Amino acid sequence: MADPYGNIPPPYMGPPNAPTHPQDSPSIEFAPFFGDFVPISSPTPQDDQLAAIEEEKRRRNTAASARFRIKKKEREQALEQTAAEMTEKVVGLEAKVGQLELENKWLRGLITEKSKNVVGGKAGESSKKDSKGKKSEDKSRGPGKHTDGVGTA
Repeated sequence: MADPYGNIPPPYMGPPNAPTHPQDSPSIEFAPFFGDFVPISSPTPQDDQLAAIEEEKRRRNTAASARFRIKKKEREQALEQTAAEMTEKVVGLEAKVGQLELENKWLRGLITEKSKNVVGGKAGESSKKDSKGKKSEDKSRGPGKHTDGVGTA
């Protein structure tokens, strides 16, 4: 049926002999156009509770994530500080090692010099030469009791 005035024809409602209103038919064989869709229902109290639970979970997770990030940053700062302290300690210990190696070298030189002098002269004598080239005895060094120096109490 074409409408001479350009009106849009009504939606298809079923066969021509079908009732036009659902209440007129004893059984609904042909549902109206909007009957095919599931109606959008308003949120039920149960849906509201589920949404509130989900929102609470999100809020707690966000707070836990923030706490984790703070703790992680604190751990990283503590590790960086420890690393800096250890680096400083390593530099100090390396300097001490250098100093001790120098002292050890110096002491070995003294021992080597003394052993050469002992081999050249007698054990109790000093092999120092005076300005004339003669060996002079060092009276300050001898087998007597010493009160100063290394190894004395």
